[in-house]
Amino acid sequence: MKVDVPEDLASKLIWQQSADEFTRYKRRSRWYLAMAASVAFTVGIGLTMWYHQPLSIGGQALAHMQYAEMEHAHSLLPVDLNMVNAKLAGFGCSVRGMLDGVEVANDCHLSTVRSRHRIVNTPQGKMSVFVVPERGEVSVPSEFADGQDHGESSKMKHANVMIVGDKDADLSEMKKAVSERIQFSA
Repeated sequence: MKVDVPEDLASKLIWQQSADEFTRYKRRSRWYLAMAASVAFTVGIGLTMWYHQPLSIGGQALAHMQYAEMEHAHSLLPVDLNMVNAKLAGFGCSVRGMLDGVEVANDCHLSTVRSRHRIVNTPQGKMSVFVVPERGEVSVPSEFADGQDHGESSKMKHANVMIVGDKDADLSEMKKAVSERIQFSA
């Protein structure tokens, strides 16, 4: 039963103890790292969702006004009654007479709803007229505003008409002119 003790036994024991300790530390640090990554991911997603809350349909219409000066018609042809009615035909409506000062008649998306957008140059400044088809999941506010502009909406037969103008502009004349001219088919 006499076994010689190897000369490097002390070094091997110290090395084995260090290796075991390193393995335990490595397992523990992986767990902490995984927990920290999960918390950071959750916080990042939460902040992104909070920061990118979708604007209401009124807020999106107001945002369009910031770019009204830069927006141009998709066509080089002047805006006329036939063009406006061709764009409105998809909503089952048309206008009987042209509004004075229509500069742009384009399609746009408000809260994922394809809408018709007209920019009208009036004595009170540029105003936007949006025709938004009626959709159950989209609620159109009757009035909305921000620091620069304000808007009002009217419920028509199959659509909502939103008028947006400068915060000091009187929108009642434009609302009246649009409601007198727009007509819906059966």
